[in-house]
Amino acid sequence: MRSRLKPMKVVARMLRSHRELLLNWFRTKDQVALGAVEGLNNKAKVTS
Repeated sequence: MRSRLKPMKVVARMLRSHRELLLNWFRTKDQVALGAVEGLNNKAKVTS
């Protein structure tokens, strides 16, 4: 991380910590209907 700006370091750290999740989203973007995923997310929110 070369930036000296603290906000940029925070963003870079956040992206690194969520790297696998972000890559999974790009890999499955065309394979899973987003509406179905949103429906599952909504059900998870309602039940928890």
